Amino acid sequence: MVTLVKLEIYKLVRKQSFWIGLLIMLAFFAETYLSWLNPTRSLLAKDGALLTGRAAVRQDIEISEAYQGIMTDDVVEQILCNERYNEAQIEESWILYNSEKSTDVSAVNRLVGYYFLRKDITEGEDAWGYRYGEEELYKIEDVFPESALPLYYEYSGPWGGTLESIISCIFLLNVFLIIGISPIFSEERTQKMNQLLFTSRFGRRKCFWAKAGTAYVLSSALAFGVILLMLLITVSIYGTTGLACSIQLVEPFLYQDYQFVRTLGAVIVDAVILSVAGIWFTVSLILLVSVLAKNALNTVVLSFVLFVVPVIVRIFPLADQVKLIAPINHMTDFSGVLCLPDMQIGETGIPYSYVIAGFLLLISVALTAGTAVIYEKQSDE
Repeated sequence: MVTLVKLEIYKLVRKQSFWIGLLIMLAFFAETYLSWLNPTRSLLAKDGALLTGRAAVRQDIEISEAYQGIMTDDVVEQILCNERYNEAQIEESWILYNSEKSTDVSAVNRLVGYYFLRKDITEGEDAWGYRYGEEELYKIEDVFPESALPLYYEYSGPWGGTLESIISCIFLLNVFLIIGISPIFSEERTQKMNQLLFTSRFGRRKCFWAKAGTAYVLSSALAFGVILLMLLITVSIYGTTGLACSIQLVEPFLYQDYQFVRTLGAVIVDAVILSVAGIWFTVSLILLVSVLAKNALNTVVLSFVLFVVPVIVRIFPLADQVKLIAPINHMTDFSGVLCLPDMQIGETGIPYSYVIAGFLLLISVALTAGTAVIYEKQSDE
């Protein structure tokens, strides 16, 4: 069996198209990761100097460190009073948006600006940027669910970006796998090799499980490799600062309604588990279609259709617990998964992300077993 798996891996990776696709995918991964971390950001220092790149990030961390800990109304008020110099940052950011001199506001000021300042949006998107002394503040309990309190704050920019990068990159990896793995069965059928394979000393069953094993091993290696690379880069440059931050304070408007006290680090674990389960489900679909389709092109097209078509369920009045099971739905709405209530088994609550992951893994096993039966019953032609 090991010999067959090695052979199948060689057959996939020897293709020039595989490596071209892999390089394109890695380029997209790099662009996605860097765009979320924004290493080229610019920030005004307290002395008015314009900081860019890592110097701006260090400045942002220094500002945020003064407010680490439990978020309270007093802390929000302190941010508002102590960081008045950032009015210049906000003003310049809006006026010179997309220019070379454009600057960002610090993380703590964005936090107050997005969540706590009472602003009249009819006055324009820059209305909150000029009147810190005149604006009222929302109470923390008016902004976040009471069940999510207390909220822990620390600088979470890099790790918040890493979380979103993992979700985005795994979504792209699904697309690559549909293209890269699709020939695994259909290629032999197109080249009239099935009759030889089916009558070989390995037999149909070993041939199938070698191909299926290759698909799962290769997809898992790529998924874990990409995730591990992003985690290692982030921790080597930024350390672990931010992993203890409450998820509600990480990315404005994405996780604000999350009902439970959860750290960013715990949510990253959720995202990894759910993403890998989604990858396995996609692979099981590809295997089924590759066995049934006439050629590799049909496999790619049909696999894409099966992967994308669950988006349609969003227009129907179904519960989110159903809509978000499909990988394409929860990969584009991960915050929606987090907001779903835990599933209760007795007195134990299980996060719904784990429930979806387990469900997808069970479906993957069932689909793969069913595909094995179909493969063994296929004719030699």
